[in-house]
Formats: sequence, C-alpha cells, structure tokens
Amino acid sequence: MSENRHEARGYRVFEWINRNIKGLSVALIVGAVALGVIAPMVASEGQPEFDSGGEIYDTHDLVEDRFESDSPIRGAAFFVETDDVTATPDPRVHDVLTADALREFKANADAVRAEYSSGDNAALVKVFDNDLGAEIDGIYSIADAVDAALPDGLANATDRDVKAALSDLLADTAPTAGLRFTLSRLTTRDLQTVETGSIEVWRSPAFIAEVRYAIDAFEGGEEVDGFDGISNLDAERWLRDVQLQLRGDGNETSVLGIAIDGGLVDSEQSEQAAPFIFLAVALIVLLVGALLRSYWAAMLAAIGLSIVMMSYNGINALMGLKIESPLIVFVAPIALISFGVDFFIHGAGRAREVQVEGYPRERAYPLGATALFIALLLAAASSVAAFLSNATSGIEAITQFGIAAAVSITLSYLILGLVSPRQLLAVEEALGPRPEDHGLHVLRRLGFVGASIVAGMVVTLTIVMPAIGAPLFIVVLLGLLFGLPYWFTKRRNAKAAAAGKPMTDEVKGAGHGFKAAGSVVHFLARWRVFTLPVVGVLALVGLWAFFQVESQFEIKDFFSSRTDFVKSLDKLETHLGSSASGNAYVYVEGDLTDPEAITAMEATLADLDVADEAGAFELMRDFNGDLDHPPNAMSLVRLVMATPEARDAVSAATGASLTDGDGDGLPDSSVDVDAIYDHIHANGVPGPDGVMLFRADQVRRSLYVSGDTQGTLVEVMVPSVVDDPNVLAVRAFLDEEREDLAASFAALGITPEVLSVSGAGIVSQAGLSGFTEAMQLSLPVAIALTFILALLVMRSWLYALITMIPIVLVVFWIYAFMLLVDYKINVITATIAAIAIGVGIDYATHFTVRFREEHRGEPSRFPALRRAGRGTGGALALSALTSMTGFLVMATAPMPMFATFGVLTAVMILFALLVSLLVLPSLLLLVTPSLKGEERARLEESITKGEFTYDPHAPETAELRHPAEEEREERGRDDD
Repeated sequence: MSENRHEARGYRVFEWINRNIKGLSVALIVGAVALGVIAPMVASEGQPEFDSGGEIYDTHDLVEDRFESDSPIRGAAFFVETDDVTATPDPRVHDVLTADALREFKANADAVRAEYSSGDNAALVKVFDNDLGAEIDGIYSIADAVDAALPDGLANATDRDVKAALSDLLADTAPTAGLRFTLSRLTTRDLQTVETGSIEVWRSPAFIAEVRYAIDAFEGGEEVDGFDGISNLDAERWLRDVQLQLRGDGNETSVLGIAIDGGLVDSEQSEQAAPFIFLAVALIVLLVGALLRSYWAAMLAAIGLSIVMMSYNGINALMGLKIESPLIVFVAPIALISFGVDFFIHGAGRAREVQVEGYPRERAYPLGATALFIALLLAAASSVAAFLSNATSGIEAITQFGIAAAVSITLSYLILGLVSPRQLLAVEEALGPRPEDHGLHVLRRLGFVGASIVAGMVVTLTIVMPAIGAPLFIVVLLGLLFGLPYWFTKRRNAKAAAAGKPMTDEVKGAGHGFKAAGSVVHFLARWRVFTLPVVGVLALVGLWAFFQVESQFEIKDFFSSRTDFVKSLDKLETHLGSSASGNAYVYVEGDLTDPEAITAMEATLADLDVADEAGAFELMRDFNGDLDHPPNAMSLVRLVMATPEARDAVSAATGASLTDGDGDGLPDSSVDVDAIYDHIHANGVPGPDGVMLFRADQVRRSLYVSGDTQGTLVEVMVPSVVDDPNVLAVRAFLDEEREDLAASFAALGITPEVLSVSGAGIVSQAGLSGFTEAMQLSLPVAIALTFILALLVMRSWLYALITMIPIVLVVFWIYAFMLLVDYKINVITATIAAIAIGVGIDYATHFTVRFREEHRGEPSRFPALRRAGRGTGGALALSALTSMTGFLVMATAPMPMFATFGVLTAVMILFALLVSLLVLPSLLLLVTPSLKGEERARLEESITKGEFTYDPHAPETAELRHPAEEEREERGRDDD
C-alpha cells in the first residue's frame, strides 16, 4: 500500500510534466543560460582551504605574513650535467667538472649575461649571495669561480688545470668552500699525487648554476595562480628562453631549470586536457544515441547536460562556493556527467519498455516514470546524502565539494532523470512516423558522429568556460544541432507520408531490454552457493586493501612526467636527495634582545642536531654534514659581531658599543642586541669592499622587527614532506623543544607573544593526512545516511541492508585496484570513495527496487530476477558502458590528474555494475522468502491458467504477463 501511494503521488507529478513539457523546457533553458551568464560575475575568487585549521596553520600564515619579501629580486637554479648523463649517473663516468664542460657552459652563460644585463631586455641583476660568499652577476656557477681562479681563465685550460683550481676552491678552509653546496650529493673527491704535491680531485655528475633576475622587469605580464603561489607567465617564458640559451649546442653539457615553469606547465596541461574532456563527453553523447538508436536521444542528453552544467555553475556561485576549486571545477562535474547519463538512460529506457508493452507514446512517460519513481528518487537522494556527508569533515574544500556534488546530483535527477526523457518522447511524437528507408545511411551516421563531437565540445565549455558556453549552447546546440535537423526531419517525414511511402513508428533502441543481462543475473543467483563464497573472499581482500593504500603527494600525480618541470624534480631527488623537502620550525616572537635568549634558541638547534645524529629522525644536512638551517636572528647577530664593517655601521648609526667581554660572539647587553636588530632590519648587513652580505630585504626574511617586538625562526629542513613517520617525529621533538624553550624564557623573565611549532613540511603532512582522513571518516556517515534513506523508502531494514552491501564492496574494491596499480591517496583520488558510494547506491537501488516490483504476485523469485536483469540490468549495463567509455578516453589525457581520475572512475563504474548484477541478486534471494504451499499454487494457477507447468527457471516464464504490467495497463485505461 505504501508503494502504491508513492506511485500515485508520483504519477500526478509526471502527468503534469507530461502536459507542460514545452513550457517547462523553455523555462529550464532560459533559467540555465541566465545562471551560466551570472556565475562568472558573482563567483567567489580564490580556492577553498584544504586544511582543518589550528595552531600550525595559524602560525604558518603568521610567519608568511611576518617574513613576506618586498624585494623584486627572484632566483632560479639550473642543473648542469654532462650531455650523456643517465638516470643513475656515476661521477667517474659522467663528470661535468671538466675543462670542456665548464668552458662550454661559461660561454653560454656569458652570452645570456650580455643579452639580458642592459638595454630593453635587462632582467638580470647583480647581487651578493650569502651562501656562496660571492657576488652573482646575473648568473653564477662553479664555472665562473674556476675561470676567475685560473691565470688565463678557462679559455685554454686543461682538465689538470681545472682539477687543481677546484682543489683550492673547494678546500675545507677556503672562503669559496660554499661552492660545494652547488654540487651533486653523488660528488666524489680523491687525494691524488701530482708534480707539485697532492691535490683533491673532485668529480661530480652535476652542478647548479644560479640566476638572479628582477620580477618587475616583467611587470604587467600575465599572472596565474600556479603550482607555488602566483606565477608570472612572462617571467617563466623568459626562464625557458634562458634555459635554451644555457644549453647552447649541448656538445658537452645538458642544462635543466629546477621547477622554473610551474605556472606554464599547469596552464598548458589544462589546455591539453580540454580536448580529452570534450572528446569524453562527445563519446558519451554518441553512445547514448547509438545505444538508444536515436539522434534525438544524443542531442537531448547533450542539451540536458548543458542545462545542468550552467545551472550547477550558477547555483554554486550564488551560494558563495569557491568555484575555482579543482574539486568543484573538475571532480564534481565528472560525477554529474556519470549520474546524469545514468538517470537519462533509465528514464528513457523505462519509457520505451512501456511503449514496447503496447502503450501509446503520449502515455509512456507518466507510466514509465511512475514505475521508476521509487528507484530513481532513492538513487538520487542516497547519492546526495553520500556527498553531503563530506560536510562533516571540517575542511572547507571537502565541505564545498560535498555541497557542489549534491547540487549536481539533484540537478541531474530533476532535469536528466525527469524532464529529458519526456522531451525525447515529445520530439519523437511531434516528428511522427518516419520512412522505413531513410537512405544515405553512411552520411547520416557520419553526421551523427560529427554532431556528437560538437555537442561534447559545447557541453565541456559550459563546464569550464560558462560565459562562452552559454551562447554556444543557444546558437550551436539548440540551433544548429537540434533546431535545424528537427525542422528538416519533420519536413522530410511529412513529404514521405504525403507521397505514400512506407512509414514506421517502431520503438528502437536497446534501452527497453537486454535479455543477456537477465540470463547472467538468473544464472549466478541460481548458483549462489558458489557465487557468494567467492565474493566473500574478494570482500576480505578489498577490506585489507582499504587500509593499505598510502597517502602521498607527488607532483607526478598532477603534471606529466614528460615535462621538464617534473624531470627537474627527479633531478633534485638524484642530486640533492629529495624533491619534496620542507621546513619545520619553532616560531618565536617577543622581546628577543637578551643575549641569553639567543643562546637558548641556539640550544634548540643544537638539540635537533644531536637528535638527528642519534637517528631519532632525519633532517637535511649540507655537503659537510652540518645541519642545514636558513639564517635567523641568532646567526645575523653573530655575523654582525664577526664582521668589522657591520659592527662599525651599527655603532656609528646607533651609538651602541657592541662589546663582547666574554668572547662568546654575542653582545654583552640587551641594548646592543636591540641596536643590531633595528639597524640591520632597516639597512642590511654590510661587508668588506662595500659588498652587502645581507640586503635589508634579505634580513627581513629572517628577522621580524616591530617596535620592541622581534620574531625569528628556529628552523630546520625535513627531506620529504610525504614521509609521515619522519615528519611526525620531527614535529613531536619540536613540541618538546618548544616547552623547554618556554621554560628557559620564563627563567629569564621573558614572556614570548608567540611560541609555536609549524613549517611547510609539517603543514603539508598535516594537510594531506587531514584531508584523506576526513574523506575516509566521512564514509561511515555516508553509509549511515544512505541506509536510513533506503530504509525509509523500502520500508524494510533487510532490503535496505542488502542494498548497502554492494556499496561497501565497490569502495573496498576501488581501493584494492588503487593498491594493485600503485595509486596513492591525494587531493584528487581521495574523492573517489564518496563518488563510489554515490554510484554504488545508484546502481544497487535501481536493481533492488525493480526486483521488488517484478516480484509482486510472482510465484517464484527467479522470473522476477530475470526480468529485473533484462530491464533495469540492461539499462545499468548501457549507462555503465556509456560512462566508462567516455572516462577511459579521459584516461588518455596527458595530465596525470585527469588520466588517473578517468581510470578510477571507469573502474569504479565497472565495479558498481558487476556488484549490482552479479552479487546483489544472490543477496536479494537471501532476504526474499520463497513462496510455498497454497499461496504459490494459487499464483501459479493465475499465471498458467492450468494450460502448462510453471517452470521458474525457463526464460519463457519470465515473458509471461505479471502483475506490474497489469497495474500499468489498468492505469493507462483509467487515464484514457
């Protein structure tokens, strides 16, 4: 009775849509175009946060604000290797520290300096590098140092000359020993006897060349929010040109810039991916038309998708969602396409089933939609609930993704599930019977393919560029691809009818039934004694895999490994030991003028050094094995005290005496320390011969000064931000050190305003872990919500529970697939779990509801399963085939993010289909009792009329008339 009430109520709604389809279509088109135009105007700029907030994030933001650089000077680094270098270079074979290699690179660098140091092309700047202890005249490398060290330069130098010069330049006590840090970690040095004594022979497969340029030379250039903050694309194009010039002919050396073009790579790969997206959509549109054997089905699917996309963009913008988020721009629309096509195929296929049963086209929609009402509503509502469960994450990006995906599913259900199927019937009804012989089949089919491709492009533009997509939707999709063919077809049909040609109104398309699906469903359910144990074993494997997939951020997940950008990061791994390093620090802000406060902060660095040496964790170290840490307030004060020119400058400007009575390298008084802070913060640290050891803007990257408050970082570097155990160990140790530092300050009577732990390495690890944990923790919420909805609609906890099992299997198996192919959980792949729940409940719900409908009044369960498999199973197979094919096209895109998601989405849909057709039927038999005795005999008699024996496993039995058909026939007579 409850289901009949649902159907009766739904029928009245569908009857209203049936009568008002023209006006409703116009209203939807006008509203969608308006939303598509409005969206770019009111959309919130920027991207949502991927972190859950807290002290480490607040501190990180504060530090970025405190030490934000106001200097226009930027730096870029280039690896210089031998031209025959391999992936695993051997310095004894691939030694770049040779006369020919250094000479060639020096000549190329001189040419770059000459072109970009003056005149209209001036971009290079001359600065002093504190680490190298040398002045960089635009470009600097070990080749310049060797050239300067040799009496006649590199011009006529031999390898022996170069090795002798390097032995002096890189000696432990040499002022140029810092050049060691520009060499590969694979560098070797061997003591060798020569005529004049002995020298250290240095061999290295690579060295780093530094380039310094002024970003304001590219002022007004194109800027984008790139890989690492705002990228000036003109500057990146210039760096690519510099790279080409530094390579020269490449007879001896190979040059590769280190991550110099992240913004360009991002923009270029997004542009390269666009054709794959629209080809995927085009193929989906084409398959919809081919499987339903209707050009109009394809075009109406494209029109429906465009309406949904434009409405989606507009509604998200009006709700204040940050629509530049990759999850909202890319991931949610993919889910929208999958669900939308699924809803359309089910709606159109069910209406055609009703037509095949003998009902006229004008009655097919309300009867078919009514029969589908419960399944479609439950599928949509459960999917919406699954996505909204992400709102519990507490992470802005995930919450907004969940809301956006819920909006997309709701729109797909309302438009593609309810309205588009009626539009298809209205068009076919208006066109009337068609000639049996259309003629020119090849040309028509080629035109169909071309129209689908163009339609896919328009749909894609409504996703990524709604301001352009909206007018193209009106002119191209509605006008050229739908309106014009509609006018031509109607005119052709009328002429053919008037000429007395044979006409047909046959219902075409596989959407109304797929017998093979019914046979497979029946067979596996009948032999469930074998099916279910196999599934049980696979479920356990999936459960194990669910907890084995690792969380990891790699640039290769987003950028193609064929790009120089990614290749340079591989070089970083090879030559420096890490391509994903990050800092970790204790940030201290307050009165830091007490010399003992400086000593206390230095003690923290010393503790970190000792703990690293003891193996408590791993920190980055320089070529000499010393702890790698950037300049800070402590090192700057010591530098001033050790540099006569700097001491004299501070004393002359402030009157401070800067005495060091105890010889510890620090001033004796807080007044002197304060004077140093104030002076160098405003003026920098001068050195010998008028060279600035630290410019003022460089000081401000390490020292914050505001009135009586100073701030600095007690900072180290972690080799990899994706090495969770190591980052967590460093973070825990820093937390302990913060407490010790607080106690030391308290003993000195100092109360810091800020004393907290953070760092890019800690934030990256916490952000990625928090994101993936939030996505995984939302799974129980999603499953609970979908179960409650299934329970409310099905009015049976058993059927609701059984329907949930396939969903869990899909989630587990998609993670098993990720483990098998070595996919990691990252910002993009983490969303697959939520989508898997949505797709899984969609497929499972359709089949469960259809089976229960077919089983009413049926003596045996097996004919009902066969009919459900043939009808809904066929529709599920068609929608899965359509979506999977499109997403596999996307999997060939050059951008790994698109390719990975295309593969995972296709596999997920396949799993959802297999579980719904091969596993769910067996489960349904477990909770559906088999009728026996008098009740079964009575129902068999009503079907067979005593004329033959009722065989539940015979295909012919499933073809017999059953109560669901009789109900629809009765309703159709009542309507007439």
